[in-house]
Amino acid sequence: MLSSVLVTFEESEELYVRTVLREIRQNLSTEVKRIAIGQLFDKKAASIFLPENQLQNVFDKLIANELNIFPFNDEYKEKIKQTKEKVKGSNLFQQDKIRAQYFQKRRKEILSERAVSSAKNSGVRKSQPPVTPKELPAEIKTALKSIDKNNPAGESVDIHVKEGNYVLLRNMIKNNPLHNEHIKEKYIPAIKNSIKIHLEKGTRNSSYVDTAIAKLKEIICDVEIKAIKTEDIVDLAGNALISLCTQTDPEKLVEFINLPNVGQRINVMSAVKLSELIHEKEGTVDTALLEYAAGKINKRFLLTAYDVMEPVISEINRARFNLLMNSIEEFST
Repeated sequence: MLSSVLVTFEESEELYVRTVLREIRQNLSTEVKRIAIGQLFDKKAASIFLPENQLQNVFDKLIANELNIFPFNDEYKEKIKQTKEKVKGSNLFQQDKIRAQYFQKRRKEILSERAVSSAKNSGVRKSQPPVTPKELPAEIKTALKSIDKNNPAGESVDIHVKEGNYVLLRNMIKNNPLHNEHIKEKYIPAIKNSIKIHLEKGTRNSSYVDTAIAKLKEIICDVEIKAIKTEDIVDLAGNALISLCTQTDPEKLVEFINLPNVGQRINVMSAVKLSELIHEKEGTVDTALLEYAAGKINKRFLLTAYDVMEPVISEINRARFNLLMNSIEEFST
């Protein structure tokens, strides 16, 4: 499971923070999945996404460099407190501590210089010539390019929505209450895009069919997605799954007819679609598919699902379902 750490900092500290983040990403003992830098109210913020079991390693590094970790909850507050005590009494982070002390010292000097300069020029009204930004050292430029390469501008919530990364967004919602409302609006569109992406990729690429089916099943069986009341996401994924199986491997429909955790609607509508395929051509029967269905379908389970769904499906779908069951009965006798 992914966890996240949110670091907040002033804009003037960004180069320093990026240097530390680069070291975290390049450290072989951590497997950082993503680093996203953006704005959080009046401050800059960096979100670090990584496996939960590596959270402490990142806490150690950030606190040794005196960076501010946002306390999401009481657990994070306690972890921050314990890590500060641990780092303070350890000799493992001397290089980080020295760098942090140097940076804080330089920051105070710069702020002091700015205060003096501001006081001197407070009465000056005429415009001053623009200050040419100081050229960045080559090492810092390389570090920035490295981070930007691993964290392109597309590493935003909208990109996650476009790519269907709904699980990542859900983890962000859980781990980062500050962004809850903004990301919640994107959560359902991300699930829909995931459904669309896997349906299209499975349809176009035969080697991806099994993966697409597995991904659609994950959505259908996801307890938290099932709990969404505002939209029929599970039905949408179920329709995609049935459509994909219809186009690529009709025999897979039998698997979903028999699955107990996908819901009665998918059980029954898979059977309806299978009936259509078996009797697709008027006056003929796909005997191979019928034989497979007769040998594999759990009739008792399917009829129980049908009892639940019968009142809410159309008359034509009821007829197709009954045609399948009658064909199986006749074939089996």
